[in-house]
Amino acid sequence: MTQPHDKTLWQFIDGETFRAAANLHQHEVKELVIPCAHAGDRKTALHDSIVDIHRMMRREYAANIHKVGRNVYPLIVARDTEPERNRLDTGRQGLGGIYTLYLETGEAHTIQPTPRDYERLKCLSHIPLGLFSILSPHFLDPEAREWVPQMATFEAKIAAAMANLPDGADLSCRIDQITHNLLATSADFVRTILLMGRANLDAFEDYARTIRPLIREGMDIAAKLQMEACMTALLKWKAELGPEAWRQLHVVVTTIWPVSEHSPRWQLFRTIMDPETVDTHLIVGEGVRTAEDARDLVGRIVADRLAARLILGIDDERGQRMTQCISSRTDVVADSAYRALQELCGRHETEKVV
Repeated sequence: MTQPHDKTLWQFIDGETFRAAANLHQHEVKELVIPCAHAGDRKTALHDSIVDIHRMMRREYAANIHKVGRNVYPLIVARDTEPERNRLDTGRQGLGGIYTLYLETGEAHTIQPTPRDYERLKCLSHIPLGLFSILSPHFLDPEAREWVPQMATFEAKIAAAMANLPDGADLSCRIDQITHNLLATSADFVRTILLMGRANLDAFEDYARTIRPLIREGMDIAAKLQMEACMTALLKWKAELGPEAWRQLHVVVTTIWPVSEHSPRWQLFRTIMDPETVDTHLIVGEGVRTAEDARDLVGRIVADRLAARLILGIDDERGQRMTQCISSRTDVVADSAYRALQELCGRHETEKVV
């Protein structure tokens, strides 16, 4: 038979948090109730129920604009990149225009008309930007050496590109000449800066000044290639659609803020779209990454225009201005905010006088 343990049981010592909890005895119950009664009073309940209505509105609104965006025909989404095609190929950006035409039949046609020489010239013109990105963080630190490995890698990539150039005697094509000169000049600069051992700002400026004419010429050639190829392809679509369908055409030019104004794609459509509808049907979508997001954006714009007309009306100037806001890039509260600011500024001026 097992005998009882005859040693003294271990000593029970109250924990620190247990002792601290004694302070709670001094609190009124009503103090403990406040965070627990999260349903609040009638005023809070009213606010939460109204917010819940808004949550439902947002869900229905999102579903509606998604469907409207798939009911706008014909529609062209004009992108400058195609991240969906190969997400690992992050370097292949700026292909001069990828255009997808959506038709009421359910068909979707995608073209990329710009020739490869366009992409080559654009990539070449970005070489100094790559060198700048490596060196500029260290312009103020002549002792820095962290940039050297990246610069050595860049040098190897330039050398690999130069190895694929035709022999000098065969450089009859101006694009090949620009390619050779840009690569050779950049290779010389990289060797110089590596020998110098400093991320030298003056040296970089000298290099940039040397290649500037080549970049400008390459840019002009690339733009001409782009405009000719894309215009030809888009005019073919225009002829196939016919005047009435072309008049109804909506276009979304997807972009980012630094290049959102007067992009080549915007200029193309500004030139060839119907003059009666181009101002309202040519849309610049900043931050829109995919074609599906672009279709959602069109759905929102088209649905909002009808909603504004029905809800806000156009019977007076206030209604007309609010409807125009929702049909444009101007915030619908723009006028109200401006009036509020005028009142605030006027009040502050009065307080100063007093």
